[in-house]
Amino acid sequence: LNCGFGSDDTPENVARNREIALQHLGVGEGDLVTTYQVHSATAVRVSEPWQREQSPEADAMASDRTGVVLGILTADCAPVLFADSTARVVGAAHAGWRGARAGVLEACLEEMRGLGADLSNISAAVGPCIAQNSYEVGPEFRENFMAESPDNEKFFAAAARANYFMFDLTGYVEN
Repeated sequence: LNCGFGSDDTPENVARNREIALQHLGVGEGDLVTTYQVHSATAVRVSEPWQREQSPEADAMASDRTGVVLGILTADCAPVLFADSTARVVGAAHAGWRGARAGVLEACLEEMRGLGADLSNISAAVGPCIAQNSYEVGPEFRENFMAESPDNEKFFAAAARANYFMFDLTGYVEN
């Protein structure tokens, strides 16, 4: 059920998949908002749906509008959904290691705060993404994270290959 127009699937198949997903949610294509995801720390506010062709380059969105459906597309990266039900503000982020490390989750929360959300009222859910036992990285990857903070050690386990590691993206995003 690939819903990403940036994939190798035909645009017709992707459009049909999006219709199926939206029907399941009970919303129309005109309500769905997605961005042109680039593994950044950029978050945008959504006040009204835009056409897919006019999607901004961003990896997170926040909205306080009823009827606007925020869509995040992922393969290995983590989709992260946020909600402040009291303020009626939602957010959605595409968080791979680059975006998460650069601050995309914090940027999404800031956009939500700008719309009236209270950080203490926000709930979050991390969706399916690459699992640690499938995410082998080289020593330079780990070194960059360790240079940022020694606390990042907890996101790495030894791999079967010498000097390689298994990275816990879910744990890093949840941190």
